[in-house]
Amino acid sequence: MIYMARPRADDVRDRVVLETFAQIADRGVDGMSMRTLAAATGLSVGTITYHFTNKRRLLLEAITYGYQRRPSGFQDGDAVRSLQALLHRYDLGTEKRRTWWQFWLAVVTYAQKDDEIRSLLTAQHHSAVGRFRDLIFEGITSGELQDVDVPATAERLVAQAHGLAIAQLVDPSADEILRRGLPALLDPIRRKDEDRTPT
Repeated sequence: MIYMARPRADDVRDRVVLETFAQIADRGVDGMSMRTLAAATGLSVGTITYHFTNKRRLLLEAITYGYQRRPSGFQDGDAVRSLQALLHRYDLGTEKRRTWWQFWLAVVTYAQKDDEIRSLLTAQHHSAVGRFRDLIFEGITSGELQDVDVPATAERLVAQAHGLAIAQLVDPSADEILRRGLPALLDPIRRKDEDRTPT
Protein backbone atom coordinates (compact mmCIF):
# COMPACT_ATOMS: atom_id res chain seq x y z
CA MET A 1 0.00 0.00 0.00
CA ILE A 2 1.29 3.48 -0.86
CA TYR A 3 0.71 6.23 1.68
CA MET A 4 0.56 9.78 0.41
CA ALA A 5 2.44 12.40 2.39
CA ARG A 6 0.45 15.27 3.81
CA PRO A 7 0.72 18.13 1.32
CA ARG A 8 2.28 21.20 2.95
CA ALA A 9 1.07 19.95 6.32
CA ASP A 10 2.49 22.83 8.37
CA ASP A 11 1.24 25.45 5.91
CA VAL A 12 -2.25 23.97 5.90
CA ARG A 13 -2.38 23.75 9.68
CA ASP A 14 -1.16 27.34 10.10
CA ARG A 15 -3.72 28.55 7.58
CA VAL A 16 -6.58 26.78 9.36
CA VAL A 17 -5.50 27.93 12.82
CA LEU A 18 -5.17 31.57 11.72
CA GLU A 19 -8.64 31.42 10.17
CA THR A 20 -9.91 29.84 13.40
CA PHE A 21 -8.68 32.92 15.25
CA ALA A 22 -10.59 35.15 12.83
CA GLN A 23 -13.79 33.08 12.89
CA ILE A 24 -13.96 32.82 16.68
CA ALA A 25 -13.06 36.50 17.05
CA ASP A 26 -16.01 37.31 14.79
CA ARG A 27 -18.57 34.60 15.65
CA GLY A 28 -17.55 33.19 19.02
CA VAL A 29 -16.66 29.56 19.66
CA ASP A 30 -20.21 28.31 19.12
CA GLY A 31 -20.54 30.20 15.84
CA MET A 32 -17.43 28.68 14.25
CA SER A 33 -17.78 25.40 12.34
CA MET A 34 -15.65 23.19 10.13
CA ARG A 35 -17.91 24.15 7.25
CA THR A 36 -17.40 27.91 7.70
CA LEU A 37 -13.65 27.32 8.04
CA ALA A 38 -13.63 25.31 4.83
CA ALA A 39 -15.47 28.07 2.98
CA ALA A 40 -13.10 30.75 4.28
CA THR A 41 -9.87 28.85 3.59
CA GLY A 42 -10.86 27.22 0.30
CA LEU A 43 -10.09 23.81 1.78
CA SER A 44 -12.49 20.91 2.01
CA VAL A 45 -14.04 19.87 5.32
CA GLY A 46 -12.28 16.54 4.80
CA THR A 47 -8.87 18.22 4.56
CA ILE A 48 -9.48 20.18 7.75
CA THR A 49 -10.68 17.13 9.69
CA TYR A 50 -7.69 15.17 8.35
CA HIS A 51 -5.40 17.61 10.13
CA PHE A 52 -7.49 18.36 13.22
CA THR A 53 -10.02 15.49 13.57
CA ASN A 54 -12.85 17.69 14.85
CA LYS A 55 -13.77 21.17 16.01
CA ARG A 56 -12.85 20.40 19.61
CA ARG A 57 -9.33 19.29 18.71
CA LEU A 58 -8.90 22.35 16.51
CA LEU A 59 -9.98 24.68 19.32
CA LEU A 60 -7.54 23.09 21.76
CA GLU A 61 -4.67 23.32 19.28
CA ALA A 62 -5.54 26.92 18.37
CA ILE A 63 -5.32 27.96 22.02
CA THR A 64 -1.95 26.26 22.42
CA TYR A 65 -0.66 27.66 19.10
CA GLY A 66 -1.34 31.21 20.24
CA TYR A 67 0.87 30.84 23.30
CA GLN A 68 3.77 28.72 22.06
CA ARG A 69 5.36 30.97 19.44
CA ARG A 70 8.52 32.71 20.62
CA PRO A 71 8.13 36.48 20.18
CA SER A 72 10.28 38.32 17.69
CA GLY A 73 12.82 40.48 19.49
CA PHE A 74 13.38 37.85 22.18
CA GLN A 75 17.11 37.78 22.87
CA ASP A 76 18.90 35.23 25.03
CA GLY A 77 21.11 36.91 27.61
CA ASP A 78 19.23 40.22 27.52
CA ALA A 79 16.44 40.03 30.08
CA VAL A 80 15.07 43.54 29.57
CA ARG A 81 14.91 43.25 25.79
CA SER A 82 13.23 39.86 26.09
CA LEU A 83 10.69 41.24 28.57
CA GLN A 84 9.97 44.08 26.16
CA ALA A 85 9.43 41.49 23.40
CA LEU A 86 6.94 39.63 25.59
CA LEU A 87 5.11 42.86 26.43
CA HIS A 88 4.95 43.72 22.73
CA ARG A 89 2.54 40.80 22.32
CA TYR A 90 -0.01 42.90 24.20
CA ASP A 91 0.34 45.72 21.66
CA LEU A 92 -2.71 45.52 19.36
CA GLY A 93 -1.15 47.72 16.69
CA THR A 94 -1.55 45.09 13.96
CA GLU A 95 -4.76 43.51 12.70
CA LYS A 96 -3.33 40.03 13.23
CA ARG A 97 -2.58 40.67 16.89
CA ARG A 98 -5.92 42.41 17.46
CA THR A 99 -7.70 39.39 15.95
CA TRP A 100 -5.81 37.02 18.24
CA TRP A 101 -6.85 39.02 21.31
CA GLN A 102 -10.47 39.07 20.15
CA PHE A 103 -10.18 35.29 19.76
CA TRP A 104 -8.64 35.00 23.24
CA LEU A 105 -11.42 37.07 24.82
CA ALA A 106 -14.09 34.92 23.13
CA VAL A 107 -12.36 31.75 24.35
CA VAL A 108 -12.08 33.09 27.91
CA THR A 109 -15.82 33.74 27.88
CA TYR A 110 -16.53 30.27 26.48
CA ALA A 111 -14.22 28.68 29.08
CA GLN A 112 -16.53 29.76 31.89
CA LYS A 113 -18.86 26.90 30.88
CA ASP A 114 -16.18 24.40 29.79
CA ASP A 115 -13.84 22.98 32.42
CA GLU A 116 -11.37 21.48 29.94
CA ILE A 117 -10.91 24.76 28.08
CA ARG A 118 -10.64 26.64 31.36
CA SER A 119 -7.93 24.25 32.57
CA LEU A 120 -5.99 24.66 29.32
CA LEU A 121 -6.21 28.46 29.53
CA THR A 122 -5.07 28.34 33.15
CA ALA A 123 -2.07 26.18 32.22
CA GLN A 124 -1.16 28.50 29.35
CA HIS A 125 -1.50 31.52 31.63
CA HIS A 126 0.78 29.95 34.23
CA SER A 127 3.30 29.21 31.49
CA ALA A 128 3.19 32.85 30.34
CA VAL A 129 3.69 34.10 33.90
CA GLY A 130 6.56 31.63 34.24
CA ARG A 131 8.34 33.17 31.24
CA PHE A 132 8.08 36.60 32.86
CA ARG A 133 9.24 35.17 36.18
CA ASP A 134 12.33 33.55 34.65
CA LEU A 135 13.31 36.73 32.83
CA ILE A 136 12.82 38.92 35.90
CA PHE A 137 15.07 36.58 37.90
CA GLU A 138 17.62 36.67 35.07
CA GLY A 139 17.47 40.48 35.02
CA ILE A 140 18.05 40.70 38.76
CA THR A 141 21.01 38.33 38.49
CA SER A 142 22.56 40.35 35.67
CA GLY A 143 22.01 43.65 37.48
CA GLU A 144 19.53 45.02 34.92
CA LEU A 145 16.58 44.88 37.32
CA GLN A 146 16.06 45.76 40.97
CA ASP A 147 15.87 43.04 43.60
CA VAL A 148 12.10 42.58 43.69
CA ASP A 149 9.66 39.86 44.73
CA VAL A 150 9.93 37.83 41.52
CA PRO A 151 6.65 35.82 41.61
CA ALA A 152 4.54 38.82 42.65
CA THR A 153 6.18 41.09 40.08
CA ALA A 154 5.64 38.57 37.28
CA GLU A 155 1.95 38.18 38.18
CA ARG A 156 1.51 41.95 38.35
CA LEU A 157 3.23 42.60 35.00
CA VAL A 158 1.10 40.01 33.22
CA ALA A 159 -2.10 41.34 34.81
CA GLN A 160 -1.24 44.94 33.86
CA ALA A 161 -0.36 43.91 30.29
CA HIS A 162 -3.64 42.02 29.94
CA GLY A 163 -5.50 45.08 31.17
CA LEU A 164 -3.83 47.29 28.56
CA ALA A 165 -4.62 44.77 25.81
CA ILE A 166 -8.30 44.63 26.76
CA ALA A 167 -8.43 48.42 27.03
CA GLN A 168 -7.21 48.63 23.42
CA LEU A 169 -10.13 46.43 22.36
CA VAL A 170 -12.59 48.55 24.32
CA ASP A 171 -11.30 51.92 23.08
CA PRO A 172 -9.36 51.68 19.79
CA SER A 173 -9.13 55.49 19.69
CA ALA A 174 -6.76 55.34 22.67
CA ASP A 175 -4.55 52.66 21.11
CA GLU A 176 -1.43 54.79 20.79
CA ILE A 177 -1.50 56.00 24.39
CA LEU A 178 -2.22 52.51 25.70
CA ARG A 179 0.50 50.91 23.59
CA ARG A 180 3.06 53.38 24.94
CA GLY A 181 2.15 52.19 28.42
CA LEU A 182 3.41 48.65 27.79
CA PRO A 183 7.21 49.21 27.84
CA ALA A 184 6.71 51.65 30.72
CA LEU A 185 5.53 48.73 32.87
CA LEU A 186 9.19 47.79 33.32
CA ASP A 187 10.28 51.24 34.52
CA PRO A 188 9.56 50.66 38.25
CA ILE A 189 11.79 47.57 38.37
CA ARG A 190 14.66 48.66 36.11
CA ARG A 191 17.90 49.72 37.73
CA LYS A 192 19.19 53.17 36.90
CA ASP A 193 22.70 53.10 35.44
CA GLU A 194 24.14 54.76 38.52
CA ASP A 195 22.56 52.12 40.78
CA ARG A 196 24.21 49.17 39.05
CA THR A 197 27.02 47.43 40.85
CA PRO A 198 30.10 47.06 38.61
CA THR A 199 30.99 43.45 37.83
